[in-house]
Amino acid sequence: MSGACYGDTLKLEIDIDQPDLQKALQSAVILPDRLSDGGPLDQRWLQHYRKQLPRIVSDRLEPYGYFEATVKSNLEQRAEGAYRLVLQVNTGEPVTISSLALNLAGPGQFFPKLHQALNRFPLQVGDILHQDRYEKGKARLIQDAINSGFLEAKFSEHTILVYRAEKRAEIVLQLETGQRYQFGRTTFHGGGDYPERFLRRYLSYRQGDYFSHRKLGQTQMNILNADLFQQVTITPATDQAEGNQMPVKIELKPAPRHRLRPGIGYGTDTGARVSLRYRDLNLFRNGHELKGDMLIAQKKQSLVTTYIIPDQDRLDSQTQLRLGVDREESDTYISRELFSEVEYQRAFGGGLLGSVFLRLTQEYSEIADEKPARRWFCRVSACNGAGLIIQPGRVTVCTAILKSKGRTVICCPTPACCS
Repeated sequence: MSGACYGDTLKLEIDIDQPDLQKALQSAVILPDRLSDGGPLDQRWLQHYRKQLPRIVSDRLEPYGYFEATVKSNLEQRAEGAYRLVLQVNTGEPVTISSLALNLAGPGQFFPKLHQALNRFPLQVGDILHQDRYEKGKARLIQDAINSGFLEAKFSEHTILVYRAEKRAEIVLQLETGQRYQFGRTTFHGGGDYPERFLRRYLSYRQGDYFSHRKLGQTQMNILNADLFQQVTITPATDQAEGNQMPVKIELKPAPRHRLRPGIGYGTDTGARVSLRYRDLNLFRNGHELKGDMLIAQKKQSLVTTYIIPDQDRLDSQTQLRLGVDREESDTYISRELFSEVEYQRAFGGGLLGSVFLRLTQEYSEIADEKPARRWFCRVSACNGAGLIIQPGRVTVCTAILKSKGRTVICCPTPACCS
């Protein structure tokens, strides 16, 4: 084949007898710049590259258990200045696992969850020796041990013996668990004016529970979801550990305590409107919240003030005191409502939220030429009982309130109750 002509192109094609290894090989076998820059095809560089291909292919396939791959390359000229390098790869017989010894040693050698983790090891006797699965299995064993509180777990032995001639391999793994740690004291830093008891509501563990990074992650999510802090960093204080007690350090950066959010818009049911929301996230420096919502629109005006007292011990439980006034006017009617309400919310398992509340309401309505009507009623409702509406001369039973993940799925009262 002649030397170089300007504008030569060279394409590489790989033909392998194991299609599942095609992508892995393509990522490793690539043309060097000197052969793919669109310039004259350098025959010396090409011959040098072809000599390197068996080593490149072998290095790529060995981690997948193929140690005897054979490589052939053919150069074809398809047109003037257009070449194709075809790489034919025969992987040969793979190396399989003939022996697999997975052992535990140390204080956690009889821990059931670690034995279950050993049984889930991704390689078994008879499998092809995939070293990536071997490394992933090792990493998963260490992670399972750490998640169970064995923070010092490490492999005291990790060996792969490959017998190429016999096409087999032996694996020996021994995990030294070390002692099992428990959560020690948790300290908060940078929490601002929030009381410590309020902050401890967000912990997903208690002192004395077995240590778990998963519980630390859940704690971080609990604090972030509260929307009270701009930054949350949780770290085990390993340098302060005593015995099997692992202290935890939580560093916080509070968000602004006072928030004001104005709004402007238009709606077909309200007309042009202006809204304003105010929040004090740490009233009286007790973690209580004061919230005010004001709406001024062409057809509707409202002002609602809510005082939220979080439960001292339960994260998703709180008491709300609410006071509000609502006025709505159209061409045919005018209505005004003044209400006060006390509500206690409590979280249950499975993401369910129950609510018990008492609401006192005074209503005034004026419809067309009818005589204005004024009435009051008291509403009591519970998540595991019946709702009750008491009006002069009238008692109505309603369904219960039940909320799932913040959304009401059964409403109380039903529209019929308030008719």
